[in-house]
Amino acid sequence: MPLFARDASGLLLVSHNVSFLLLWLCPATSVGTGAPEPTKPPLPAEEVRLNTAAFRAGLKKRGLIELLELHTSDFPPASDLERQLMKREIKLAEFADKSRSLAERQSAIHQANSILEKLVASSQDDSRRFEWRLTLARSLVYDESDPYLTNMLYRVAGDADRTAVLANTVRAVRSLRALLDDLSVEFERIESLPVFAFEQLETSGFVEQLDRVRPQAEYLLLWVLLYDGYARDERDPRRSASLHEIVDYLSKNRVLLDTPHDASRIQVQALVLAGIAHRLLNNHRPAGDFFDRAIDTALGIEAPAELRRVDWAVVLGQLERVRNAAQRGQFDAALKYLGRFRGSLTANEDVAFDRGVMLDLLERDVLRLQARAALRAGRKAEAGVLLGRSWEPLARLAEARPQRRAELYAILFGAMARDVDPEELDPLEQCAYIAGVLTDADQQPDRAPELLSQAIRVARRFLDTAANKAPTLVPEVMFNLGVALFRQGMPRKAAREFLSLARNHQQYSRALQAAGLAVQLSAELYGQAERHDGSEIAPLYRESLETLLNNYPKSDDAAYWRFHYAQLLDESARYVDAAAQYALVDPSHVHNLESLFFRTRCVSLELQRRRETGEIKIAPKQVDVLLELQRAFQAAASEELLGRLDAERAARVTELVARSVILVGEVEVLPQVARPNRALERLTGFEVAFPNLKALAGRLWRTRLVALQQLGRMDEATEAIPAYLAADPRDAGATLQGLFGRLTDEIDLLKSRGEAAKEKGAMALLLAEQIHQWSVNPKSKMNTANRRAVTVQLAEANLRTGRYERARTLFESLVGDVDDGAAAGMSDDVRILLGYAEAQYQLGNTEAALPWFNRLATGLSPTDQIRWRALLRDLQCRTALNGDPIGIIKVIDQQERLHPELGGSMLASQFKKLRRDNVRRRDEGP
Repeated sequence: MPLFARDASGLLLVSHNVSFLLLWLCPATSVGTGAPEPTKPPLPAEEVRLNTAAFRAGLKKRGLIELLELHTSDFPPASDLERQLMKREIKLAEFADKSRSLAERQSAIHQANSILEKLVASSQDDSRRFEWRLTLARSLVYDESDPYLTNMLYRVAGDADRTAVLANTVRAVRSLRALLDDLSVEFERIESLPVFAFEQLETSGFVEQLDRVRPQAEYLLLWVLLYDGYARDERDPRRSASLHEIVDYLSKNRVLLDTPHDASRIQVQALVLAGIAHRLLNNHRPAGDFFDRAIDTALGIEAPAELRRVDWAVVLGQLERVRNAAQRGQFDAALKYLGRFRGSLTANEDVAFDRGVMLDLLERDVLRLQARAALRAGRKAEAGVLLGRSWEPLARLAEARPQRRAELYAILFGAMARDVDPEELDPLEQCAYIAGVLTDADQQPDRAPELLSQAIRVARRFLDTAANKAPTLVPEVMFNLGVALFRQGMPRKAAREFLSLARNHQQYSRALQAAGLAVQLSAELYGQAERHDGSEIAPLYRESLETLLNNYPKSDDAAYWRFHYAQLLDESARYVDAAAQYALVDPSHVHNLESLFFRTRCVSLELQRRRETGEIKIAPKQVDVLLELQRAFQAAASEELLGRLDAERAARVTELVARSVILVGEVEVLPQVARPNRALERLTGFEVAFPNLKALAGRLWRTRLVALQQLGRMDEATEAIPAYLAADPRDAGATLQGLFGRLTDEIDLLKSRGEAAKEKGAMALLLAEQIHQWSVNPKSKMNTANRRAVTVQLAEANLRTGRYERARTLFESLVGDVDDGAAAGMSDDVRILLGYAEAQYQLGNTEAALPWFNRLATGLSPTDQIRWRALLRDLQCRTALNGDPIGIIKVIDQQERLHPELGGSMLASQFKKLRRDNVRRRDEGP
């Protein structure tokens, strides 16, 4: 057993080493029952040149099981019996290979024992049958039953453990009883032989072998009977029979119990054996005496090697003494024994955990027995306190050794009945139950949905009802709830659970893992946003990333995901924050070059956005930072391009370099920066350097166009616009429209200051023409309403630059489509009416313009600026047409009384000038 190794001369009185068995399987002198030994065929030449046994032993020793099997297959032993023995030897080697899984090792030892069992049954005349039967019994109990027997004796056994042990003890008892019967017959046969034949057998060592095997078999049978009784239900009559057989044997053979250990080397083990048998028979007083004697005897052993050899028996005796005292109702004594036992144990870390589990389980059992006694006595409150204390040592052990927690939970879950009510379990058992059900769901795909639902239900109930009783276990339950939700196909809920755990339980050993899982799950959901409610997924992804980065900033997970957090901020247009996160990306990150580029991009976009938000201040140092970032990125990109990149990666890096160049140029042509010469210089030769990046042509030409406009190089700008439209036929219109809007704003600003805006007006007209041409291009995919608006814009641009006839023609093409209710408010129709009337007015067609101005002046609200412009033109037309000056004056005076501002300072001055003109006309007369 891996937990507490048993010795050869103590518990079994035979060596556990396979080499010992091989000595008997291949004896130097074969001793049988008198039958002639079969003639062996000559060895192959390969076996003459090479010692086959030594070669195979070497393969086995080195764990080269596959080569051993291959060699055995290529050079099989001569007889079928020897072939079976060699096959068994291979299986034993597989069992001894600790690198294999427990299931593989258990399968190997089961096959090895089955082979040996068949050999025993079919080889009744083989002299090795005595050793085979003894070996079979020993292997059935101590190899094949090892994990189940460990739980039964040292931990806590479930139905599966007891069933497995019982299946093998029945076979072992049968093998040992057959061996003892066979030995009796064999001894009778030998005693009847003539003196010469007897002396021959004695000289061969056969008689000595039998003399050695019989006491070993008798002693091993006692322990197997104990395990057999231990594994049975208390109501099973076979249990009582097996235990009484042990007690009767030891009472008749006191030599096992009374011979000093220094002489027998089995006294400690025999006393423990007797004590356990009596305890299981509820003979607690004699059981306690035997345990005390065993422990006292062990304390008298001085030789360290001998103490190590009987350590398993001392440990078992200590456990059993505590159990015996607790069953007698001597709870204080039991806990006192347990405390001494804890204090006496010193071991390496792995053994310390195993023994910690053993002692904590024992303490739990003692406190549970004490709680039941208190409950029977009517002390309900005391019982509750004891039950509350019972699971705490195991919980502390689980928290202290998180890497072994799964093993502890498997032990607890394995001891539970499959129909157990989870609500009746203590908090730690509920944790183990949830973990065990998750494991079952993995191993039983057909039942997985049902089992996962069960785990989710128990976990949620625990968090609702038991969290206050066991706060240290809450994060464990939350973690497993997240696992169950994920496996049940609810990744969003799983991510939420992991996120809550990572936020609120940072000290939990798997909190970082939970944070990483929350990020991974939410990232996958975010990448499939079209299949989910984005309003919930995006915040979940952001919160998960922020929790990981803020709570676990030095973790490898944080180092990896910081880049993706920066991307998320980038996508949300939080450019300043994104740039700060890109700056923190580790240089060794797989996307480090991208992070350098995106940091440059974020700084550039933030500077460009200031124009849109009205922030006109951009300090020179901010531009210098951008330039420095772009240089650093280009240097890193150049270094990577010098390496051996595949074509796809090289193209990607080249594209990023090109985009970085344009990003800087776009900032340099911002009005707040105004470095058009540098921008043009930077973009010179761009098409030659990046001939395959036509997708960037639109941004390239836009930047050039803006730079040329800033420099006043209108002829070159005029030439640039068609190239821009050709490069980006779908989106160029929007860019040109943006330029047009900014130009008209600047023109209006200049006019408000009384400054000339002729040059900018010409540029605006050029843009309007190009936008109009673009709108009629099918590639622009512009609808009729937008195309009409572009025509209005072009007509207005012509009107603004004094091209009145062209403006009148364009407006006239639209007047027929004007809605009769157009004068009710500001719209394209109102602009058309005003523009058409203005064009007619500027061309001197005042009579044709008057009705349109009047329609607007009488139909629009006094709060509308166009109404005042139309009213002014209406009165100007009437004046030009020699209308009644008194009526015109009355209108102006009336409007001034009602609206003293008269549409604003600029229009008010013109109204007052018009009034003076009409006063003069009135005074001068017709």
